[in-house]
Amino acid sequence: MLLCAALAPAPLAQARVQVAPGMEIQLSSGSACTLGFLAGNDAGKRLAVTAGHCADGPGEGVYTKNGGLIGEVVAHYPDSENIAEGFGVTVLELDSRVEIADGFFTRYGNPRPGDAVAKYGSTTAGTEGEITSVDVDEEFPRYSVMRSTLLAEHGDSGSPWFADTDAGPMLYGITIGHFADPDSGATRGAYGFPIDSLVAYARQASPEWGAGFMPGS
Repeated sequence: MLLCAALAPAPLAQARVQVAPGMEIQLSSGSACTLGFLAGNDAGKRLAVTAGHCADGPGEGVYTKNGGLIGEVVAHYPDSENIAEGFGVTVLELDSRVEIADGFFTRYGNPRPGDAVAKYGSTTAGTEGEITSVDVDEEFPRYSVMRSTLLAEHGDSGSPWFADTDAGPMLYGITIGHFADPDSGATRGAYGFPIDSLVAYARQASPEWGAGFMPGS
């Protein structure tokens, strides 16, 4: 089950806008999601990432929950409703006036089954769990998936999965959706896009924005 929420943003006059992973973002199409991580590329662009199903396409405005302009979608590859059919990604370029409050992550890499994991989403805030499986497709990275016992709900799409390490917070990937009990509808864990595969896919899918694409502030 994909997790973006429907909420129409109300853009306001631009004031001081700061961004950080885990913050709520609203898109002009009416979706509300979570900013996953900040990134850059060979062209020196300031980029950020959320889930593929959060946007409708390039050119869409992205705002804070208070209507401050964050930036614009510049590359968009939608997620499939079916895990087996693969994930996409939404890449946005930050507005020149946006300040980066805290990039947070010092490194990135795929988790392993059994690893402890945390996530921070705009709906459920901080939750903790365990990685239950990681399936990586080296040839077609969009078909890679990680599963966990994390709690995630609508609006948490794009939220970062991470772990504390001796070298600082390590980014594992982003939330795509959650598993729901077919009878009660209760959440039974979350699934996401592993970061190494996401990076590989962004570089593969977007020659313009993906060249040298790498997480980091």
